[in-house]
Formats: sequence, structure tokens, C-alpha cells
Amino acid sequence: MEAYSYTISHASCLTIILLFFRGAQFRTAFKKLKTLPAVFEGVPFIALSGTLTASQLKTLPSTLGLLNPALVQETPNRENIYLSKVSKLPSSDMCEIYESIFKEECELLHRDPKSYPITLMFMPLFYMSHAAAYLTHLFGQRDIHNSCYSVLFSRQEKAVIKATVDDLHQAEPRIRLVLTSSVAGMGFDPPSIVRVIHTKPPRSLSHYLQEIGRAGRRGQPSNAILYYNKKDVAKNLPGIQDDIVQYCGNDDTCLRQMLLNTFGFSIPDNNNKDKCCSYCSKQTGQEC
Repeated sequence: MEAYSYTISHASCLTIILLFFRGAQFRTAFKKLKTLPAVFEGVPFIALSGTLTASQLKTLPSTLGLLNPALVQETPNRENIYLSKVSKLPSSDMCEIYESIFKEECELLHRDPKSYPITLMFMPLFYMSHAAAYLTHLFGQRDIHNSCYSVLFSRQEKAVIKATVDDLHQAEPRIRLVLTSSVAGMGFDPPSIVRVIHTKPPRSLSHYLQEIGRAGRRGQPSNAILYYNKKDVAKNLPGIQDDIVQYCGNDDTCLRQMLLNTFGFSIPDNNNKDKCCSYCSKQTGQEC
């Protein structure tokens, strides 16, 4: 699920500069690019992004020094992905909270790996190690070439990452559950994934949009499940954005509409409420 935005400043020249935007810290360096149009007079610029919010889009021309840019956008709406939020188990023990999520998934996988939906489970690295240990307890020691699960993180061996991605591109993948951090965001696009689980919210809806977009790449029905509690979206957390705080805290609005609003789009008139999100399903009495 990605929003594509292109900002173009027209000029007749052979040179084009491509700019790719991802993350607030990365975008900070782009403020220095404002002088380029003056240095390279007459050179056309094209700025590309998969996750610019509506508010960021308004400031982009000024940030890059572009005059009267043309704007081309495509909606980030992926109707095949059902959106849902789940309030976490109330507990003061963080390990207990995360275990209540990953143990259920691990046991379902162990019970019947072949019917388990191919799933990405995003979780903090510390609890990811607990989940991996529990999978080893259930399945015994496994090699990545004969295992039905994998673990991906920034320092994981390249051979493990390659074996995982290669298997997930097969028509019938052997690997059904991938425990992961944010490394499975943009650029990670195996077509077989039909479910994305977040054991805690990311820091913004831009990141959430990228990560749930790994599901349903062939257009097949998929699910995005977000577990959260108030501590996960406390406003004093470093880097937390208001959009994800509102998304988690608002229980009286369509989740798809909240997500699309952030990127300047509206929910389509023909939206199927039964297959939209957990809020809409409750309203129709057809909750998944």
C-alpha cells in the first residue's frame, strides 16, 4: 500500500535529477537541495516519493526550491487489504503482552504449517528473539533451507535473507511466518504474503503504509492487523507522529478513511464495507 507522488518542474534540458523520500531524518538533508535549481538553471527536476503525507506535500516545492511544479498522484488505497486494530492484553509485564501475541501465531503455525497464511510479523528485536526461541522449542533446530519460518533483522546473515526472499517468491512457499523488524519495508515485495501483523505501531502512518503494503502484491485478499495500547502511542515517545496516535486512538471512524486522509485522498464511493476494516465490519455486523 503506497502513495506515489511526483512533483515536476518543467524545463527543456536533458538532465533529470531523481529524489527519493523516506523517513523524516532522511528528508532533513534535502533542505540543502533548495539551491540546486539556481545552480543548474533550466534543468528539469522530478521528485518521487511513496509516502509523502498531504502536509509534507504542501511544503515540498518550497523545500526544494521548485516554482509552479506539476503534481501527479496516485491513491495509496489497496482495497484488497482488510485493516484491523486490536487492543493489547492489559498487563504491566511487557513480555507477557508480546508473548500473548506471538505464542498464538507460533502455535497455529506448528499445528498446520501448510494452511497457515504467509505472514510478516513486525516486532521489536528483543521480543523477536523470544519468539524465535519459542519456535525452536516447538519445531526443534531447523536450517533456513528446511524451516517453515524465518527471522529477518538488519544484521541477519545475507544468506538467510536471500534464502527467505527466494522462497517467498515461489508459487508455494515453504516459509509461512517471517519475524521481522522494519527491514521488510520498501523494496521487500514477495507476492505470496497475505497477512501483516504489527505487534506494536510504527512511529507514523507513512511507515505503517509502507509495511502493510508488503501484503497482497498480486491483488489477493489480505489482512493488516495492528496491536496497540496507550503506551505504544504516548506523545512523549521519540519520533512518534500525531497521525499514528490518532489512528490508534480513534475508535469511531473507518480505518481506511483515516489512512487515506493522511495522504490527501478520500475513501472511494464504491467501498465495500464488509471487506474494508474492523470498524466498518462492526457497523455492518460482518466483522472478520
